[in-house]
Amino acid sequence: RSMGGRCGWLPPRCRVSRRMRTYEQALATHSWDAIAQLIDEDACFVFSEGTYCGINEIEKANKA
Repeated sequence: RSMGGRCGWLPPRCRVSRRMRTYEQALATHSWDAIAQLIDEDACFVFSEGTYCGINEIEKANKA
């Protein structure tokens, strides 16, 4: 099997790395629409002011 470059066949650590880069790029846009498409609807985020579960709660916290 050819490696096809560093992440050509995407072992788990490369999939995570690629996903994190995509998420970081979305965060850099400061656009909720870019970020939201990468967040599971049941995700929980922990911010310094509290924990928010569900995409709607995360969006509210992000816009506060």
